[in-house]
Amino acid sequence: MKVTGVGTLFKTELAVGKAIIVGTEVKEVLSIESNLICYIDEAFDDSLSADAFTYSTTLFTRELVEGSTVIINSETKIIDTITDPYNAVVTTPFAADAAAQTFTVDTVVTEIPTDFEKIYKIDREESGERIPVQVWSMEDLLKRRQSDGLLAAYSNLAIPFCAAMWTDGTGRFLRVYPAPDNHKQVTIYAWLKIKPKNHLADLFTANIPLSSDYDQLVKEYVKWKTYDGPLKDRKTGLECRISFQHMIDEEIASLPATRRIQVEYD
Repeated sequence: MKVTGVGTLFKTELAVGKAIIVGTEVKEVLSIESNLICYIDEAFDDSLSADAFTYSTTLFTRELVEGSTVIINSETKIIDTITDPYNAVVTTPFAADAAAQTFTVDTVVTEIPTDFEKIYKIDREESGERIPVQVWSMEDLLKRRQSDGLLAAYSNLAIPFCAAMWTDGTGRFLRVYPAPDNHKQVTIYAWLKIKPKNHLADLFTANIPLSSDYDQLVKEYVKWKTYDGPLKDRKTGLECRISFQHMIDEEIASLPATRRIQVEYD
């Protein structure tokens, strides 16, 4: 949505990700063409003409992600939701009024599937290249954060970030430091641990909790082990094993000549 200003200085007053505020309406700035023209994510509800506006000094949609922790006056809170660049909600309120206070962004925490047995590599894309992310222990990650004095803001090529997997007893999480830009992603490479007996009720048609290009291949493996094991149906198990082997052969045949794949059947 195009916004045209009169006597405005959009190039110095605004930035991509900041918000224009008119009354109670808050809209995110997507791009800035000139001091008089910018574009926002959606139109204002009311028709505006010569209306005064203010703008946010925060970039919550870029500074934070759900699960991030923010620190204000030594109080640490976890971000629950991010409404817009100007508003965010924490899981529990601050003890005192934190109006007009500065804040520090701490680590990013993301829940990961319980089927992840072990993360052996993480990387991210930067300028068309895959940049490795250091996989550390939780203890080493916290030591790094403490030694930085919480001064790190965003991760970039000059400040590569690290990640650690941990559990709170009920779920498994990935903690990242320092906080990456909200618009960047990391790719996790991990070993998966699948117990066929846990999926007897899935009837092999439900979505076994994986998100992978090899989802069907893994399902065929689970079928083989289930029929050959708990269900004691060796004939169907053999058919599934042959189907699984055909899938493996097809994957190997489609790989570039410089790559290799090793399959362990245990």
